[in-house]
Amino acid sequence: MEDFLDCEICFESFALHVPKILGCGHTLCDACVYKILSDKKVVCPSCKKQTPIPNGDVSQLPTNYLAKRMAEKKKEESAEKGKQKTPLCREHSKKLELFCENAKCMKLICSDCKGHTKHEYKFIDTAFAFYREKLVEKIRTNRNVVQKLVETENLINNLQKEKTVAKENVKNTMKRIREWSTEREEFLLDEINLKANKSLASLEKQQQTLIQLKKPLDDIERNVFESSSDNAQFSLLENVSTYFQQIDKISNTNIGEISPSKSNSFVEFQSSGEDNIKSLVLNFGKVVANQTETKTQVIFETTTPPSSPPQRVENNNPPPKDYRQIFEGRELSVRIYGPDLKQKFEFGKGFGKLDHPQFCFVVPKEWFSPNDSSSSSKKKEPFSDEDLLVTSDFSNHRVLLIKKVSGKVKSAIGGGNGNKLGELNGPTGICVVRHSSSSNLILVCADHFNSRVQSFDLESGKYLNHFSNPKYMKLPFSIAVHQQTGEIFVANSESNNISIHQGYRPSANNNNDIDFGTLLKVIGQSSIFNTPLKQPLGLAINSKGEVIVASHHKIDVFGGIEYKLVRSFGSKGEGNNEFNQPSNVCVDTADNILVCDSLNHAIKIFNPEGKFITSFGKKGNDGMSFDSPIGIFLDQLSGDIFVADSENSKIVHLKL
Repeated sequence: MEDFLDCEICFESFALHVPKILGCGHTLCDACVYKILSDKKVVCPSCKKQTPIPNGDVSQLPTNYLAKRMAEKKKEESAEKGKQKTPLCREHSKKLELFCENAKCMKLICSDCKGHTKHEYKFIDTAFAFYREKLVEKIRTNRNVVQKLVETENLINNLQKEKTVAKENVKNTMKRIREWSTEREEFLLDEINLKANKSLASLEKQQQTLIQLKKPLDDIERNVFESSSDNAQFSLLENVSTYFQQIDKISNTNIGEISPSKSNSFVEFQSSGEDNIKSLVLNFGKVVANQTETKTQVIFETTTPPSSPPQRVENNNPPPKDYRQIFEGRELSVRIYGPDLKQKFEFGKGFGKLDHPQFCFVVPKEWFSPNDSSSSSKKKEPFSDEDLLVTSDFSNHRVLLIKKVSGKVKSAIGGGNGNKLGELNGPTGICVVRHSSSSNLILVCADHFNSRVQSFDLESGKYLNHFSNPKYMKLPFSIAVHQQTGEIFVANSESNNISIHQGYRPSANNNNDIDFGTLLKVIGQSSIFNTPLKQPLGLAINSKGEVIVASHHKIDVFGGIEYKLVRSFGSKGEGNNEFNQPSNVCVDTADNILVCDSLNHAIKIFNPEGKFITSFGKKGNDGMSFDSPIGIFLDQLSGDIFVADSENSKIVHLKL
């Protein structure tokens, strides 16, 4: 309360001056406000906030009348106490009038006190003013103890928070590679605890040291800043020698040596990668205790992309096409699948017409090999003697299997708008994979409005399995399968992310479906890597294992073990390097990127780094004209391109 009644700059009572309230709420006397006034503004010495002074007139600041009245009342009370009997010399019972300044004395004396003849001395009033000013100066020079205490406590709080964040980051990273992570995760967490706690112990010891230094300083300050009553004067002068000893002890404490800013230790996580994922986990990273020049930290970092990209599966695919020569140099052979009068298209009875096809996929006839039958001497005929064009028939809520040569519909999967297992509601992204043990072909389909992914036996159309996630899978739009791991990547247009799920794989009990659809990782909502996505629609995976995503008017490419964003290209517009809601992407054997630029009604082709090569298409309903095309598929064997021309309700086959 006493500090509240004195100006914190001059330490004079507000009874002697007019207390003015700054914009930050602190109060200074008007005389000191004038002293620190600069450019019509004042910087508060306590909180460093600025207060503008209109026209530089300090009198316009509000007056703290409460502080003024309380200071005056205190002054009156002090004056009343001053009328009390003056203390007498204990030896001679005479009034104490002098203060001996000899280094061995430093005490109050009366006129009869002996042994002080050759000593220097002052009258009490003069000595009080002199030594009070000296003590004030000492206190000011040692206020850094308080600042150091505040800094240390902030360091402790920050370190505790960063320790928690680092532990959470370790846990999240370990989830990516579950099979081998437990042992290493526990080790890293223990290391963080061990080394972070070591730093905390040092800081807490420093905290206690500073508290011990601050306590006597506060006591001295409280006594020094009491009002100038006779009792207060006598008390100060009687203890002034002790005060100086205590303050000198504080001054002689080397605060710089215990300061965090002089330490060289902090807690950090450093990682080193291995080509083999199992080896990577078992030797994943280390925790190092260190400290920066300004703060103590606990940092967990994962900066370990694969040292070499995944090897591409060997195949007999032809070399990539020269797209610029193809699309700018000659006419192309175009075939239409769908209700187009220029082409013959024979739908089987009851199949009707295509209605807003979304995606397409070609299954080569070689995949349909005849199976041996243990109960019959005859071999089963292959499911199809032609390549099959598989397309998601969006508005008919089904997936059609169309013979590529004859144009006849082989079969349909789904059909009928519904949310029961095996029913579809707006199917979009599709892909075909081979079951890891039975070798059956499996259709994996994004069931868009049911916010799930379903799998079917391609030949029989029988429902097999499904997966969903209410948090991360909202309105899934497209699907891609990693050719090395079999993992299923899903672009979720409303959740604004790419979710990665376990595909079909052999298990200990030969049950390939047991882990199907298990969520492994989410790209776009990671708390560690924080690579935000906006309305992702199409995606593809190139030979390096990079994930290429068609999102909000641009193309994003994610790579490395943690799928960090490595590059982006494109913006909204109609130019060569611009897009208007790109809906799907695919890659060729050289990792060139083909983009279905839906609302620009065109297909655009870029090299792997995002440099424009060429484009084709315009709005229309004939030949190579499109109306809001959604899906694109490149047949790796022939190099032909298939486009799902949604608003024209047809599939366009470009024979390259």
